[in-house]
Amino acid sequence: MSLRLTLFCSAAVLFPMALSTPGLAQAVDPVDPPAPEEERPVEEIIVRAQRGPNSVPGDAIPETTLEAVEITALGASNIAEVLSAIGPRAGSGRGRGSGPPVILLNGRRIGSFREVQGLASEAILRVEIFPEATALQYGYSADQRVINFILKDKFRAITSELTAGKAAKGEQSRGEIELGVLNIGAKGRLSVNGEVSSQTSVTEAERGVRRADFPTSAAFRTILPKINTAELGISYNHNFGKSMAAAFDLRFNANQTQGLLGLTQSPTGLPVANAVIERYAKVDNSRAAFTLNGTTSGWQWTATGSADQTKSDTKTFSPFSQNQTAASTALVYEAIYNTTGPLMDVPAGPIRGSFRLGYQDRQLDAQSVRNGLTTPTNLSRGDATARANFSIPITSRRSSYGESFGDLSLSVNGFYTDLSDFGGLDGGGLGVNWSPITSVRLSVAYDASQAPPSIQQLGNPILVTPGYAVFDFQTGQTVLVDRTSGGNTNLKAESRADTTLSVNYAPANLEGLDLTLSYALNTSKDTVASFPALTPALEAAYPRRFERNSAGVLTGIDQRPINYDSAKSAILRYGFSFSKGFGPQIGRGPGGPSGGSGGASGMPRPPAPAATATPGQASAPSRQTTHPHDAAGTDQAATPTPPSGGQGGFGGRGGPPPFVFFGGGGFGGGPGGGFVGGPGGQAGRWSVSIFHTIRLEDFIILAPNLPKLDLLDGAAVDEAGGARRHSVEFAGGWTFMGIGFRMFGDWRGESKIIASASGVPNASDLYFDDLFTVNLRGFLNFEARPQWVKKAPFLKGSRLILRVDNLTDSAQIVRDSKGNTPEAYQKALLAPVGRSVELSFRKQF
Repeated sequence: MSLRLTLFCSAAVLFPMALSTPGLAQAVDPVDPPAPEEERPVEEIIVRAQRGPNSVPGDAIPETTLEAVEITALGASNIAEVLSAIGPRAGSGRGRGSGPPVILLNGRRIGSFREVQGLASEAILRVEIFPEATALQYGYSADQRVINFILKDKFRAITSELTAGKAAKGEQSRGEIELGVLNIGAKGRLSVNGEVSSQTSVTEAERGVRRADFPTSAAFRTILPKINTAELGISYNHNFGKSMAAAFDLRFNANQTQGLLGLTQSPTGLPVANAVIERYAKVDNSRAAFTLNGTTSGWQWTATGSADQTKSDTKTFSPFSQNQTAASTALVYEAIYNTTGPLMDVPAGPIRGSFRLGYQDRQLDAQSVRNGLTTPTNLSRGDATARANFSIPITSRRSSYGESFGDLSLSVNGFYTDLSDFGGLDGGGLGVNWSPITSVRLSVAYDASQAPPSIQQLGNPILVTPGYAVFDFQTGQTVLVDRTSGGNTNLKAESRADTTLSVNYAPANLEGLDLTLSYALNTSKDTVASFPALTPALEAAYPRRFERNSAGVLTGIDQRPINYDSAKSAILRYGFSFSKGFGPQIGRGPGGPSGGSGGASGMPRPPAPAATATPGQASAPSRQTTHPHDAAGTDQAATPTPPSGGQGGFGGRGGPPPFVFFGGGGFGGGPGGGFVGGPGGQAGRWSVSIFHTIRLEDFIILAPNLPKLDLLDGAAVDEAGGARRHSVEFAGGWTFMGIGFRMFGDWRGESKIIASASGVPNASDLYFDDLFTVNLRGFLNFEARPQWVKKAPFLKGSRLILRVDNLTDSAQIVRDSKGNTPEAYQKALLAPVGRSVELSFRKQF
């Protein structure tokens, strides 16, 4: 382990411990001023409560819960940015892929994340992060975390945001305009979101890329294309009484790119002046989805139907050759029914079942034209799937059955899929979940399944990109080749077997700290993967994928996906997240029944009556906060009962809008909108989360007659340098009185690609240094500066946001056996943008 990693991990452990010491706490937290009558604390009482109806049903307990004050401290504009800001806490420890988590809204399935990604962050009451096993009861496989966004009962706002960005080096600039309308009420929810963005291109010459063979061509080759994007989304949700709700979602997206691929080469191999190869690409996507959900006799059910169409059209123009085109139309029709609820009672509680039935029809029509030769592709796939999961309680503190053993439960799941092009595929798994004490949760799971290649991996149109720079390990030189991409109709289904162990610990005497550890052992047969890096071992296994001229110079490579014979990896991941408030307690008191945005009059008022929750809406937050483990009804938490306060309180336990700090009117959508009332919070908050991943084992076998390739010891599946044994993800932030910042990033250890061991003459090795990347987000809520708002009323409800990506302008450093950086691994090629800065002005009406 390097010195940098040792110091980093040591600091990560000591940092939260230091800030939690009494001496430092006294130094950080200012002395509270005498509290006015309505803010004086009252005697503590004992409460026992159930989780709200918009949480996940059953005995699933969130590993982390973010209240409104913590969400505000993230400085995020919408749900998508909140999800990004959660950072390492949303990552899966199961090691199987890197897909996004399962997203729920008010405890319910949604048709697509795009339906909710643009909802304003101010509308979020609470965010719950559940372990991967929770995904089973929603009809997903247990390899992704579940994140539940719970919205406020009432909210109304029009949100606009203007963004301008610039790269520190080169000529890349970016602009974006966003507009959103959101109205949440007792009858349902309406949201409209539109976005238009544009990004300029960056050429190799502008970033200082050097080309030994054709130095003049750098001005005619883009490393970042010009991109124009427009998107429109409309979502409407309506509640029918207390037990049923329906939602309709409509999305349109258009994306256009324009790039340069260098100069056309003459028959002698020399570039022709001003004969530029241009590529234009256009992708249009439209989607319509309908969701109906409800509760019947204690069973929660969701039925969804959707239709997606994606059209892509790519044209490559060359002055002295025939134009190359690749076009495709993909259609996806899907219908899913999912239900979960209690099946029968046993001494430890109810056995819960989750069942999913779904059908998906995919069609892909593609056609590519190159050198006058037309290659059509017409694929279709019907996918009928049945999935079931059973959660069986063995002991339970809540039911007073075997409580000396804590909470122990078993889960059994299985699925069967009938594919029109692959036949029947199946899988299943077992799991054990145990909480010996309320602050500790352990789980062990085994899953075995079969997974087919996607229809895109099978049938994407063939596309040849000329002038693609690659490093040829056989010669130790960087060459420009014709790179072939697209689908491979010969792919086979993959067989998987995964074993996972996870532990979560939330110390009761240190609120805000969560410790996690997970271990995953993943194996697969006929692994579907992108084509690996072109090492001598790979070329020996797939000689037909490479083209060389009579002089042995590499001229072409076919990088369409393949099946490995097998793969195996073992991953250990551990880390912590810690969040702590500081400063005076302010903003106490429940808001009005409208969630109002009235002025802070300071007049006491009786607490609002509890609202009755309806499907798709959050219930009114209790005036008495409970410990997260009270969800199971097993713990007691002593919490102060907040006194009644002025109108216009803030949501959840979160602090108030800035007017509570300084007086004045509220914001967030006028009467009946804005912020839901609830107990207040502290004036400031800081947080930190750090997770360290160690790859204990990682290898692949390309073919049965070939030795295994150890990705941790010189083998590689891509040109990024094989697998990194160590990697660290981190995120942290601080906010106080409307000003905040957040830093996040990652550190990846060193790696290498050893090609000289192949015995090929002149084969070169590559060594990849460790890489440390940091990003910065800062924000200023003008509402927290009433003297500015008084002078410029337009600033009311506005926020200034600063985004800096790759703050240290980091890029991977690569050296060959002689200590030189190969041409294909120049800094500008590996980090085309480098450091970039964006400034956004956001206003909410």
